Amino acid sequence: MAGLLLTVATTASASWTVKDVPGTPNDVEVWDDTRFSVSTSTGAYLYSTDGGTLASLSTGPSTGTYLTGNGCFASFVSNDSVVSPANCAGADNVLGDNRLAGPKVKATETGAFYALVQEPDLGAARVAFGPPGSFEARPWRSYQLFSGTAMALGVAHHGAAEHALAAVSFLRDVNLHWLIDGSPAGTPITPLNDGSFPPKEVQTIDLFPTGRADPTALLGWNNGLYRGELSRGPGANVSFGEVPLPGGPGLVTALDVNTGVGAQHGDGFGMATVRRSGGVALLRTVPTTRPQDIGTQWVASTPVPALSSLLSPRYLECQGAKLCVVAQTTANTGNVFVYINDAPPQLMVGTGQAEPFILPERTSRTVNVSAPDSDGDPVRLEVSPSSVSLPGLTMTPTVVGGGVDLAITAGAVCATISQPLTITATDGLDGHAVVRNYLLQVQHTLQPNAPVITPQEQPGPIPAGSGRRTFKASQTNAGCVIREYRWTPLSPGAPPLELSGADKSTAVFDSPQILCNPLGETHRYLVEAVDEGGLVSQPTDLTLQVLPWGAPSPPLAPNTQVTVVAGDTASGPVWLRPAAPVHPCEGSNGFPGVETVWELADGQPPPPGVRLVTQDGTRITGSRVVTPELGIEADECIDAEFSIDVQHFTAGAPGPASAVSRVLVKVQSHLNPVSEGTVTLTPTLTTAESVAGIAGVTGIQCLDQRTERLQARLTLKQGGMVIREATVPVPGPWQFTLGEACFGATYQLEGELLAGKNSGSGVLPGGPQSVVVREDISVPPVERVTLEPMEAPHLTAQCGQPATGTLEQRPLAPCAELPVSWEQVGGPALTEASFTGQRIDVATQEADFGALIGQQVVMRMRARTMQETSLDQEIPITVEPFVELQRRTERGTGTDTGLVGVSVELRNTTACGVSEVEHWERLEGMDYQPGSARFNGTPVEAELDGDVLKMKGLVLEGGSLGQLTYVVRPRLLESARFEGQSFLRKVSLSRPLEEPPVEGCGCSGGGSGLAAFGLASLAAALRSRRGR
Repeated sequence: MAGLLLTVATTASASWTVKDVPGTPNDVEVWDDTRFSVSTSTGAYLYSTDGGTLASLSTGPSTGTYLTGNGCFASFVSNDSVVSPANCAGADNVLGDNRLAGPKVKATETGAFYALVQEPDLGAARVAFGPPGSFEARPWRSYQLFSGTAMALGVAHHGAAEHALAAVSFLRDVNLHWLIDGSPAGTPITPLNDGSFPPKEVQTIDLFPTGRADPTALLGWNNGLYRGELSRGPGANVSFGEVPLPGGPGLVTALDVNTGVGAQHGDGFGMATVRRSGGVALLRTVPTTRPQDIGTQWVASTPVPALSSLLSPRYLECQGAKLCVVAQTTANTGNVFVYINDAPPQLMVGTGQAEPFILPERTSRTVNVSAPDSDGDPVRLEVSPSSVSLPGLTMTPTVVGGGVDLAITAGAVCATISQPLTITATDGLDGHAVVRNYLLQVQHTLQPNAPVITPQEQPGPIPAGSGRRTFKASQTNAGCVIREYRWTPLSPGAPPLELSGADKSTAVFDSPQILCNPLGETHRYLVEAVDEGGLVSQPTDLTLQVLPWGAPSPPLAPNTQVTVVAGDTASGPVWLRPAAPVHPCEGSNGFPGVETVWELADGQPPPPGVRLVTQDGTRITGSRVVTPELGIEADECIDAEFSIDVQHFTAGAPGPASAVSRVLVKVQSHLNPVSEGTVTLTPTLTTAESVAGIAGVTGIQCLDQRTERLQARLTLKQGGMVIREATVPVPGPWQFTLGEACFGATYQLEGELLAGKNSGSGVLPGGPQSVVVREDISVPPVERVTLEPMEAPHLTAQCGQPATGTLEQRPLAPCAELPVSWEQVGGPALTEASFTGQRIDVATQEADFGALIGQQVVMRMRARTMQETSLDQEIPITVEPFVELQRRTERGTGTDTGLVGVSVELRNTTACGVSEVEHWERLEGMDYQPGSARFNGTPVEAELDGDVLKMKGLVLEGGSLGQLTYVVRPRLLESARFEGQSFLRKVSLSRPLEEPPVEGCGCSGGGSGLAAFGLASLAAALRSRRGR
């Protein structure tokens, strides 16, 4: 609790003495810890704190005193002069003007002086300044004049400057003038105004440093104490606020506050005298660690007999925190009171408690802290930290008379926790400060509860061989984390437990595999919990009972297999018998024996045709049986494979069963040799092209159970020669393609069985294993041969020559070699009218290039077997492209903007002319302008079929160039594209002429020419129409 303040006073008066000083006091000064001076109406006097008089100047009224560094005692008298013993201070006046009577002189600790005096003629207050070391350099002629009446003066050395604050009343205000090294500070200070005229008098002013750049001021005025912090700089404006006083308002007649002597533990030692209607109070400042709080908190000093005669205090001066002198305005006797701070506070903590700040957990305690001071000084008592609020620890202070009670509560903790604690008591003098460091501690003292043990598997006795059993230790209502659990064996021979987990809370008991003791075993363990603070719980007993015997031996060896021959009734069942011994404890005292359980692995009854029997021959109808041994038998032609699981159980005792032994049972049918079988050949389809049938077998049993399918080798012969051969599965289909049998044929089909591995009893080599079977197959002749149209036949025309071509017709199989006869039945006459053969060369009689292109020659083809087949087919006369195309476009100008003229050149690259030529133009993204088509400048017939412009009746002379023009209008926002090609009787004369798409106008360069001519022609045609 930083700043907990207690004022502790006693009734002792040893620190206060009352002194009789001649005359009525006008001022007091304290020079060090042992010397002080008093100015009175009769003179000036220098005293020692031991009661002795060091100097006496009975020279008349004194307004102030000064003690030089070399011990010269001087008195400022009312006529502006200075007196001293043996004139040690010189004879010069203070201000050099004897009109100025009774100046109030104040010196700083550096020997600088300020004097406040009233100008009798000017109605103003003069504040004179003497810099440090100027006492002998009087008079001090540097001064400032302030309008009004002088009231009070306070001075201080702060930083590197000499400060003064003078109170001067003017009209209704009390103006406060701040001077630094004799010059005005320039910072406005809000005037004091109590509403009266003239204003109430400022009784006293005190300046003192508080760690700021400028000093702090206290002044007594208007029945109160006022405080202000002087401050320079742009925008600074100093104002004073009232400080609350204990006992309420009163006339503060004198005050002094000193700083620096208690800066380490609590600074600000001072006193103030207050007069009220009920008497006089002596107030004391409370030391503080905050410089900004110095002089803000006051307490009333405890009354002592020595101060009972203090009735009219007017002057007060202190030296540090060691010596203070108070003077009152009574003459000659009991007018000076001297205080000496001799005794430090006595810090008392937890009286009668050996360890006041060490508590067991879940307890509480109140510790009283007090700090009485025999001098009656206010004591600053500080507990740091002021309060504590931690998990498991709280401390709350409560101020009580003469001290503070620290209420400490220790909660539940899991480890000792500590909080450093510092208690400081000071009366404002660092040399008197008492500092003690403590350790506030809560000790962990509560044991954890005994652990609870929970089995993680089936509780109760543990059969031998049942594997690992896990036990979990835990806490109920655990206040602290358990650091670990301890598992300690108690019974002799108890095996150690396997512990796991960071806290070892899990223990595993591994039961013995075999225990041949009919009474079993018992093991005891002690389980304790250790919490994170190291405290150990009460123990919990864990008792484990192990039952005897353990798991029986595996009934059979791993990977056991047994083979059963199907239909082998003579030998009887195949028996499965477990291996001995059935248990490691077999023969031991009390061992009860085993029961053997046989079960099909898939849980289903045995396969059809397979039977299982018990030891006494009883047939098993289900999938599970208990019997010492198991018999297996199977019907003929049965092939099966299944697994049986067998397992031992200790008879009449809990515990694990044996491992499961799995037996693989293979039932195999008895297969006779392949040599005892015969293949059968059954034709099902016979044509001139192929023959197919089914191959079967006789004389072999259990055909479906054989591991490899039987095969037969088939041979197809004609006239004793082998023409086809194949190996086919038996039973299964077979097929042979025949050769050219257009006019029918007879074949011989032979078959014999083959045997591969394991196809009979034992391993047989490949090769014939049975007799050879023969079958005659007759193929009828083809009644009518099939002719199909030739694929893309044509004759090619050439300039100045007949049209020629090669034609080929081959009948379909099986008559592919059959001769073909040809006859022309239409079209331009050939040089020959008939032909024979599958491939012929033909030519036209005429050589008219233009007339031949696009004509059709019709040929009739014939072939004969039992009946004749004929086929007529048209054969076109084509030509290699001989017309070259070139296109140009041009956009119109003037009134024809938006039109595009197109020019296409058609160049005949042969010497032969052609007529009736058609030229097609595909127009994409544009519209043809009707009537604009011209060929060599002459209008031509043009027909628009969709987006294809067809122009007909064009004539191209041999080796000539024809010019075709037309006009189009491109469509907005579409790409224009051209494609063109020339035809004669639907035969292409040119390769397609394509142009890539053109955005926008779709026109290309070429200058003015025929395209422009097309535009001009169109324009003329349009004008002609408008003229009509």
